Amino acid sequence: MGQVRAAPAWAALAALADQQAGRRLGLLNPKLYRLAESKRYASYFHDITVGDNIEGVGGYSTLPGFDLVTGWGTPQIAALIPALAATKAVRS
Repeated sequence: MGQVRAAPAWAALAALADQQAGRRLGLLNPKLYRLAESKRYASYFHDITVGDNIEGVGGYSTLPGFDLVTGWGTPQIAALIPALAATKAVRS
């Protein structure tokens, strides 16, 4: 208990952004990367910079910005959903 599964959480986030936009936003990856690479990164994602997923079998450590453990970090949904809703639709 306490773990959040990523796929359902991102599906919910995408559905909320679609609902706020009043339309389907289409493919979100290019939009997420644009937002993550913007000067407002810290308002859209909480960067996780301490930890790893090594657990005795090899893995990765966290880094500032994008890393293979946490991706861009934890979404800050209060800012990320409106930012996604304001983007143009991209066909998937």
